[in-house]
Amino acid sequence: MVDAMDDETGKKDVAIATLDEHHQEKKETGWDRIKQAYTADPETHEIPRELYELILMTTMGMLMGYAYGGVPASRHARDRYIQKSGAAIYSSRLEATGASYNAGVRGFIRYGYRWGWRIAFLAAGFQGISTCMSLYRDKQDITNYVSAAMVTGSLYRFNLGLRGLVGGAFAGAVVGIPAGLILMGAQKLQGETTLEKNKRVRQEKAIARDKELLLRRDVTPLMMEYMEENMNPRSDSEKNETASS
Repeated sequence: MVDAMDDETGKKDVAIATLDEHHQEKKETGWDRIKQAYTADPETHEIPRELYELILMTTMGMLMGYAYGGVPASRHARDRYIQKSGAAIYSSRLEATGASYNAGVRGFIRYGYRWGWRIAFLAAGFQGISTCMSLYRDKQDITNYVSAAMVTGSLYRFNLGLRGLVGGAFAGAVVGIPAGLILMGAQKLQGETTLEKNKRVRQEKAIARDKELLLRRDVTPLMMEYMEENMNPRSDSEKNETASS
Protein backbone atom coordinates (compact mmCIF):
# COMPACT_ATOMS: atom_id res chain seq x y z
CA MET A 1 0.00 0.00 0.00
CA VAL A 2 2.80 2.43 0.92
CA ASP A 3 4.73 1.62 -2.26
CA ALA A 4 1.63 2.20 -4.32
CA MET A 5 1.06 5.54 -2.65
CA ASP A 6 4.70 6.52 -3.27
CA ASP A 7 4.34 5.63 -6.93
CA GLU A 8 1.13 7.61 -7.18
CA THR A 9 2.78 10.57 -5.45
CA GLY A 10 5.63 10.52 -7.96
CA LYS A 11 3.21 10.40 -10.84
CA LYS A 12 1.23 13.21 -9.28
CA ASP A 13 4.31 15.45 -8.99
CA VAL A 14 5.17 14.82 -12.63
CA ALA A 15 1.59 15.61 -13.67
CA ILE A 16 1.58 18.85 -11.65
CA ALA A 17 4.85 19.94 -13.25
CA THR A 18 3.35 19.16 -16.64
CA LEU A 19 0.30 21.30 -15.78
CA ASP A 20 2.53 24.23 -14.84
CA GLU A 21 4.39 24.01 -18.13
CA HIS A 22 1.11 23.65 -20.01
CA HIS A 23 -0.33 26.83 -18.49
CA GLN A 24 2.88 28.73 -19.11
CA GLU A 25 3.12 27.68 -22.75
CA LYS A 26 -0.58 27.92 -23.57
CA LYS A 27 -1.23 30.66 -26.13
CA GLU A 28 -4.58 32.42 -26.34
CA THR A 29 -5.99 34.84 -28.87
CA GLY A 30 -7.06 38.36 -28.01
CA TRP A 31 -10.75 37.49 -28.18
CA ASP A 32 -10.18 34.53 -25.85
CA ARG A 33 -8.60 36.80 -23.26
CA ILE A 34 -11.45 39.32 -23.53
CA LYS A 35 -14.04 36.55 -23.16
CA GLN A 36 -12.31 35.19 -20.06
CA ALA A 37 -12.07 38.67 -18.54
CA TYR A 38 -15.81 39.32 -18.75
CA THR A 39 -17.19 35.81 -18.11
CA ALA A 40 -17.83 34.52 -14.60
CA ASP A 41 -16.30 31.23 -13.51
CA PRO A 42 -18.91 28.51 -14.23
CA GLU A 43 -17.81 26.47 -11.19
CA THR A 44 -17.26 29.05 -8.46
CA HIS A 45 -19.41 31.82 -10.08
CA GLU A 46 -16.63 34.25 -9.19
CA ILE A 47 -16.64 37.57 -11.03
CA PRO A 48 -13.36 38.24 -12.92
CA ARG A 49 -11.24 41.10 -11.71
CA GLU A 50 -11.67 43.06 -14.95
CA LEU A 51 -15.47 42.93 -14.68
CA TYR A 52 -15.27 43.89 -11.01
CA GLU A 53 -13.11 46.90 -11.84
CA LEU A 54 -15.55 47.95 -14.59
CA ILE A 55 -18.51 47.79 -12.20
CA LEU A 56 -16.51 49.65 -9.55
CA MET A 57 -15.50 52.45 -11.93
CA THR A 58 -19.07 52.83 -13.18
CA THR A 59 -20.43 53.04 -9.63
CA MET A 60 -17.77 55.54 -8.58
CA GLY A 61 -18.52 57.64 -11.64
CA MET A 62 -22.21 57.69 -10.79
CA LEU A 63 -21.49 58.73 -7.19
CA MET A 64 -19.06 61.43 -8.30
CA GLY A 65 -21.66 62.75 -10.74
CA TYR A 66 -24.29 62.93 -8.02
CA ALA A 67 -21.84 64.71 -5.74
CA TYR A 68 -20.69 67.14 -8.44
CA GLY A 69 -24.09 67.99 -9.87
CA GLY A 70 -26.49 67.16 -7.07
CA VAL A 71 -24.98 68.97 -4.08
CA PRO A 72 -24.71 72.46 -5.68
CA ALA A 73 -28.09 72.01 -7.37
CA SER A 74 -29.68 71.06 -4.07
CA ARG A 75 -28.33 74.16 -2.36
CA HIS A 76 -29.39 76.39 -5.28
CA ALA A 77 -32.89 74.87 -5.43
CA ARG A 78 -33.37 75.37 -1.69
CA ASP A 79 -32.24 79.01 -1.79
CA ARG A 80 -34.39 79.68 -4.84
CA TYR A 81 -37.43 78.15 -3.16
CA ILE A 82 -36.92 80.33 -0.08
CA GLN A 83 -36.68 83.45 -2.24
CA LYS A 84 -39.78 82.62 -4.30
CA SER A 85 -41.93 81.57 -1.33
CA GLY A 86 -41.28 84.61 0.82
CA ALA A 87 -44.94 85.59 0.81
CA ALA A 88 -46.24 82.06 1.35
CA ILE A 89 -48.11 81.24 4.54
CA TYR A 90 -47.18 78.16 6.56
CA SER A 91 -48.83 76.76 9.62
CA SER A 92 -45.53 76.29 11.43
CA ARG A 93 -41.81 76.87 11.08
CA LEU A 94 -41.30 73.11 10.76
CA GLU A 95 -43.56 73.02 7.69
CA ALA A 96 -41.63 75.84 6.02
CA THR A 97 -38.29 74.16 6.73
CA GLY A 98 -39.58 70.82 5.42
CA ALA A 99 -40.84 72.42 2.21
CA SER A 100 -37.45 74.05 1.56
CA TYR A 101 -35.62 70.78 2.18
CA ASN A 102 -38.01 68.93 -0.16
CA ALA A 103 -37.12 71.41 -2.89
CA GLY A 104 -33.44 70.76 -2.22
CA VAL A 105 -33.94 66.99 -2.45
CA ARG A 106 -35.76 67.35 -5.77
CA GLY A 107 -32.91 69.45 -7.15
CA PHE A 108 -30.35 66.94 -5.90
CA ILE A 109 -32.10 64.00 -7.57
CA ARG A 110 -32.78 65.82 -10.85
CA TYR A 111 -29.36 67.35 -11.47
CA GLY A 112 -27.46 64.58 -9.72
CA TYR A 113 -28.93 62.09 -12.17
CA ARG A 114 -28.08 64.31 -15.13
CA TRP A 115 -24.43 64.46 -14.13
CA GLY A 116 -24.32 60.96 -12.66
CA TRP A 117 -25.17 59.00 -15.79
CA ARG A 118 -22.81 61.11 -17.91
CA ILE A 119 -19.78 60.59 -15.68
CA ALA A 120 -20.70 56.93 -15.20
CA PHE A 121 -20.83 56.50 -19.00
CA LEU A 122 -17.46 58.19 -19.45
CA ALA A 123 -15.85 56.17 -16.66
CA ALA A 124 -17.29 52.87 -17.90
CA GLY A 125 -16.31 53.57 -21.50
CA PHE A 126 -12.77 54.58 -20.60
CA GLN A 127 -12.24 51.61 -18.27
CA GLY A 128 -13.92 49.02 -20.51
CA ILE A 129 -12.32 50.06 -23.81
CA SER A 130 -8.82 50.46 -22.35
CA THR A 131 -9.09 47.06 -20.66
CA CYS A 132 -10.32 45.37 -23.84
CA MET A 133 -7.54 46.93 -25.88
CA SER A 134 -4.87 45.85 -23.41
CA LEU A 135 -6.27 42.31 -23.34
CA TYR A 136 -6.53 42.06 -27.12
CA ARG A 137 -3.05 43.48 -27.72
CA ASP A 138 -1.63 41.70 -24.67
CA LYS A 139 0.18 44.92 -23.95
CA GLN A 140 -0.55 47.88 -21.71
CA ASP A 141 0.72 51.31 -22.69
CA ILE A 142 -0.50 54.87 -23.09
CA THR A 143 -1.96 54.06 -26.53
CA ASN A 144 -4.73 52.07 -24.89
CA TYR A 145 -5.74 54.95 -22.61
CA VAL A 146 -5.63 57.62 -25.31
CA SER A 147 -7.62 55.47 -27.75
CA ALA A 148 -10.17 54.61 -25.07
CA ALA A 149 -10.62 58.28 -24.18
CA MET A 150 -11.03 59.27 -27.84
CA VAL A 151 -13.60 56.54 -28.55
CA THR A 152 -15.53 57.34 -25.34
CA GLY A 153 -15.57 61.05 -26.14
CA SER A 154 -16.80 60.37 -29.68
CA LEU A 155 -19.60 58.11 -28.42
CA TYR A 156 -20.60 60.72 -25.84
CA ARG A 157 -21.01 63.41 -28.54
CA PHE A 158 -22.41 61.02 -31.13
CA ASN A 159 -25.80 62.76 -31.24
CA LEU A 160 -24.21 65.98 -32.57
CA GLY A 161 -23.10 64.41 -35.84
CA LEU A 162 -19.67 64.45 -37.44
CA ARG A 163 -18.64 67.66 -35.71
CA GLY A 164 -19.54 66.13 -32.36
CA LEU A 165 -17.56 62.98 -33.13
CA VAL A 166 -14.44 64.95 -34.02
CA GLY A 167 -14.81 67.31 -31.07
CA GLY A 168 -15.41 64.43 -28.66
CA ALA A 169 -12.37 62.56 -29.95
CA PHE A 170 -10.19 65.66 -29.60
CA ALA A 171 -11.43 66.32 -26.06
CA GLY A 172 -10.88 62.67 -25.20
CA ALA A 173 -7.29 62.82 -26.48
CA VAL A 174 -6.61 65.95 -24.43
CA VAL A 175 -7.90 64.26 -21.27
CA GLY A 176 -6.59 60.77 -22.10
CA ILE A 177 -2.91 61.70 -22.49
CA PRO A 178 -2.37 63.03 -18.94
CA ALA A 179 -4.69 60.39 -17.48
CA GLY A 180 -2.75 57.64 -19.25
CA LEU A 181 0.59 59.03 -18.09
CA ILE A 182 -0.63 59.18 -14.50
CA LEU A 183 -2.01 55.63 -14.58
CA MET A 184 1.11 54.20 -16.24
CA GLY A 185 3.31 55.98 -13.69
CA ALA A 186 1.27 54.62 -10.78
CA GLN A 187 1.47 51.07 -12.18
CA LYS A 188 5.21 51.41 -12.73
CA LEU A 189 5.64 52.34 -9.08
CA GLN A 190 3.73 49.20 -8.10
CA GLY A 191 6.17 47.02 -10.03
CA GLU A 192 3.68 45.45 -12.45
CA THR A 193 0.89 46.65 -14.70
CA THR A 194 -2.76 45.84 -14.17
CA LEU A 195 -2.67 43.50 -17.16
CA GLU A 196 0.27 41.55 -15.75
CA LYS A 197 -1.32 41.34 -12.31
CA ASN A 198 -4.67 40.09 -13.60
CA LYS A 199 -2.94 37.59 -15.89
CA ARG A 200 -0.82 36.28 -13.03
CA VAL A 201 -3.83 35.92 -10.71
CA ARG A 202 -5.87 34.15 -13.39
CA GLN A 203 -3.02 31.75 -14.20
CA GLU A 204 -2.45 30.95 -10.52
CA LYS A 205 -6.14 30.19 -10.04
CA ALA A 206 -6.22 27.94 -13.11
CA ILE A 207 -3.15 26.01 -11.96
CA ALA A 208 -4.51 25.63 -8.44
CA ARG A 209 -7.85 24.37 -9.78
CA ASP A 210 -6.15 21.81 -12.03
CA LYS A 211 -3.92 20.66 -9.18
CA GLU A 212 -6.96 20.17 -6.96
CA LEU A 213 -8.73 18.12 -9.62
CA LEU A 214 -5.59 16.03 -10.15
CA LEU A 215 -5.24 15.37 -6.44
CA ARG A 216 -8.87 14.31 -6.16
CA ARG A 217 -8.50 11.95 -9.10
CA ASP A 218 -5.38 10.31 -7.67
CA VAL A 219 -6.37 10.17 -4.01
CA THR A 220 -9.93 8.86 -4.45
CA PRO A 221 -8.98 5.33 -5.67
CA LEU A 222 -6.40 4.97 -2.89
CA MET A 223 -8.92 6.04 -0.26
CA MET A 224 -11.49 3.61 -1.61
CA GLU A 225 -8.96 0.76 -1.50
CA TYR A 226 -7.90 1.71 2.04
CA MET A 227 -11.53 1.81 3.21
CA GLU A 228 -12.28 -1.57 1.67
CA GLU A 229 -9.32 -3.14 3.45
CA ASN A 230 -10.34 -1.69 6.82
CA MET A 231 -14.00 -2.60 6.41
CA ASN A 232 -13.28 -6.30 5.73
CA PRO A 233 -10.70 -7.39 8.35
CA ARG A 234 -12.61 -10.63 9.07
CA SER A 235 -12.50 -11.80 5.48
CA ASP A 236 -8.74 -11.20 5.38
CA SER A 237 -8.19 -13.27 8.54
CA GLU A 238 -10.34 -16.09 7.17
CA LYS A 239 -8.28 -16.07 3.98
CA ASN A 240 -5.09 -16.35 6.02
CA GLU A 241 -6.46 -19.28 8.07
CA THR A 242 -7.58 -21.09 4.92
CA ALA A 243 -4.18 -20.62 3.35
CA SER A 244 -2.38 -21.91 6.47
CA SER A 245 -4.62 -25.02 6.73
